[in-house]
Amino acid sequence: MPIFANVSALPFDVALVRAVGYQLKKGKLTKAAAQKLKSQLAKRLCDAMSGAPTDDSPLFQLIPKFPGIDLPDEVTETFKDRIRQAEEFREILSAARAKPPRERRDALLKIRSDLGDLKTVRRAVLIELMSSFRDSEAFAELVELYEGFPAPVKEYVIVKQQFALALNRRNQSDDREKALKILDELLKDRGPDSETLGIKGRIRKDTYKEAVRTGRITAAAALDDAIDAYTKGFEADPRDYYPGVNAINLLMQKDDTEALKEVARLLPLVSFAVERRGGASSGNYWDLATVLELACIGDDWATANRVLPKVILAATNSFETATTLGNLRLLKQARERTAREVAKLDGFLDELSVRDTELRGEEKTQPGINKS
Repeated sequence: MPIFANVSALPFDVALVRAVGYQLKKGKLTKAAAQKLKSQLAKRLCDAMSGAPTDDSPLFQLIPKFPGIDLPDEVTETFKDRIRQAEEFREILSAARAKPPRERRDALLKIRSDLGDLKTVRRAVLIELMSSFRDSEAFAELVELYEGFPAPVKEYVIVKQQFALALNRRNQSDDREKALKILDELLKDRGPDSETLGIKGRIRKDTYKEAVRTGRITAAAALDDAIDAYTKGFEADPRDYYPGVNAINLLMQKDDTEALKEVARLLPLVSFAVERRGGASSGNYWDLATVLELACIGDDWATANRVLPKVILAATNSFETATTLGNLRLLKQARERTAREVAKLDGFLDELSVRDTELRGEEKTQPGINKS
């Protein structure tokens, strides 16, 4: 029994199934819609338990007199066991994530150790553990985890993307070159993809920031490469605001006529993309953080002040806050180069830095000091 949001028509291959829909308002499930959904689900479950058995698969509608398939007991029991194991693993992973920041990484490493030979572990478990290492900013451990994956799992797109992201953040020896090679191969094999291009843009952006910090002549070229990757990522899927807001932020670093024209072109498109997800009314961290960044870029300090507390409350790991802090610091640098006011931005950086420190479990920095 599929459950879906009534934002578009169901795909043809599941439209015949007795699906239960629910309504979203500005990207969120309202109390009234939630209650209606509960009632519908309860009725369906009661009908299923008390009524006569029904053949609910489209196969029975498409193929007359289809006899169905009776699975042996050992097969159905194995399926139930796998569901139980998945639920138990999620509980263990959730407990590890809930630990204080200083203990979280060790808890995740223990889970990795308890899994034993990764070649015998289900794919979904490995990907969930991979995401947990990423959210804990345990990038070296994530790389090591990937290296123990069975060959078929290493070929999954999401796994390759997260491995490339981790290589960039670990940044040892030729890590970034390896990451770019992985991403370029994905783009060659699968065509433009917002996630792949977004990670590629992040690598180029980090290269640009390091070049600026060390005074290297390659900074301008790295900046252009980052803008190009992020812009192509947004154009590949205009619903994905992540590469779009990063392209805008980096265009602000150039501050020339052509760059500002491109900012003017992208800004309403990216704003619309995040509004479709709920904008400032969303409960998702990345949605809210993007609203904050766009407000700061556009000098909309009223919106920025309104959404900042929501961003802080929605932040659950330092991977989130570190990303937003990095973007806001870049924006601050661009404003400083053109002698624009940065006091308000400093205030946002201070507040967000406090939350970042809490999530890392470190001692609080002195009031009024940020890490820019």
